[in-house]
Amino acid sequence: MSEEQTIVINDEEHNVSELAVETQMHVARVTEIRQEIARLQMQIGERQVVLSAYEEAIVNAVNLLKTKRQKRKWCSRLWTWVR
Repeated sequence: MSEEQTIVINDEEHNVSELAVETQMHVARVTEIRQEIARLQMQIGERQVVLSAYEEAIVNAVNLLKTKRQKRKWCSRLWTWVR
């Protein structure tokens, strides 16, 4: 006992097997395209996470460099004052 695959077109339910072969091919292609879109959206989300990680790494690197420069300036001023 197998269940017929149905599709809703213009608010009417149709058995896919009763559609013209060309229409069945289009339905299958639409399904493939929707699945591909879902995969691509997932990949975009993953890439956005990676991009955010890179951006955060850049900000942290710049802040670390800025902190090191400030420490060097403070140490050189202190050394000048001590002499």
